Amino acid sequence: MGNQGGFRLRQEVRGSVRRAGSAVSADECDDVALLRAVARGDEESLAVLYDRHAGWLTIRLTRRCANPDVVDHAVQDTFLAVWREAGSYRGGGDVAAFIWGIGVRRLIDAIRKENGARRRPLDGLTCAEAAVLLGVAEGTVKSRCHRARAALRTALADPLGTPDGMPPRREAWGTP
Repeated sequence: MGNQGGFRLRQEVRGSVRRAGSAVSADECDDVALLRAVARGDEESLAVLYDRHAGWLTIRLTRRCANPDVVDHAVQDTFLAVWREAGSYRGGGDVAAFIWGIGVRRLIDAIRKENGARRRPLDGLTCAEAAVLLGVAEGTVKSRCHRARAALRTALADPLGTPDGMPPRREAWGTP
């Protein structure tokens, strides 16, 4: 990761994290303390959080998006957001869950940017976005959409296939 937003994330960070004016080993510091230090502007604490969480975050996001460039972008944006939003963490849950919540939203944003003008088959979502939200493979979403369109074609082709057994009215077809 390069220099983003005035800070540099370093995977090699080892050493001290400043907490309340005293040096504490990074291994001794829990994630909540690190996140609070990040909220105060401690770049080394952010680097330690990155070291601890970027690996599993990348793996989990890769399960939802096969494009490594999109995943890398989402991970970078996630830690940039952690830097900016650390002060909003209230301590009510696990820091990993806080990071995951940011990460999955950043992945969806990155997928939307990448897909841009592609067709949006489900309520304004692309197949990739729907797959992320449903927690299934993109191919599964595509095959389900294909089956749904086939069922719709069949239902529309059978005029007596209406719930009340009567043919549909012409107005419902959208024709004069």
